[in-house]
Amino acid sequence: MDNELTQFEIEAILGPDSESFETFITILRSSEAANSAVDMMKQKDPNAFVLKILNFLSSSHVDIDSREKCAELLSNLLNDDDLCTWRNLSISTQSSIKSFLLNPIINLGESKFIIKGRCDTMYKLAASLLPDNNWPELLPFLYQCLTDSNNYFKASAFLIFADLAGDLGETIVVPSAKTLHSLFRNTLNDDTIDLNVRIAAVSAVIRFIQRYAEFK
Repeated sequence: MDNELTQFEIEAILGPDSESFETFITILRSSEAANSAVDMMKQKDPNAFVLKILNFLSSSHVDIDSREKCAELLSNLLNDDDLCTWRNLSISTQSSIKSFLLNPIINLGESKFIIKGRCDTMYKLAASLLPDNNWPELLPFLYQCLTDSNNYFKASAFLIFADLAGDLGETIVVPSAKTLHSLFRNTLNDDTIDLNVRIAAVSAVIRFIQRYAEFK
């Protein structure tokens, strides 16, 4: 594939046929030079491009390497130029991204790379949207994650809270501190809980204490 895609190639990749998009992702995995084609997709039709990525990430029929590349693409798309891609998306596409991210972070067949990509994307959006209350469903979802039986699920939520506390300060710390207090205490005092979960909880506690002290 040339770095400069033709109009026909772009339409084929973003069209209803999944095979062309799968070929495109395979090329991206093997050639750094092909990454310039991502900018063309973003400029031509960011909504169609993002929805294609979400469809592949959600499909168990797509190979794991391609889904991992899609997780990386989604995270990068929502990080470029201070979320410029997010602002260029329709309300419907934005809602689709939120719904995707608020589905369970992990299932038994998922790779840790994809889980991390989803968590990174969730954090990036949260840091931008929470100050204006543009994602009210997120915090209840994260609270639910912290009581889940899956250890990676809980650790991921603690780490997201830690990052949000560091970046958003009073916006996240004050409304969440009371709810999280017992979860922090119970997790740190229970030596039967997975070590990675407890380490993630320690990171969140330290960040919350640091930021909370600034408001006193």
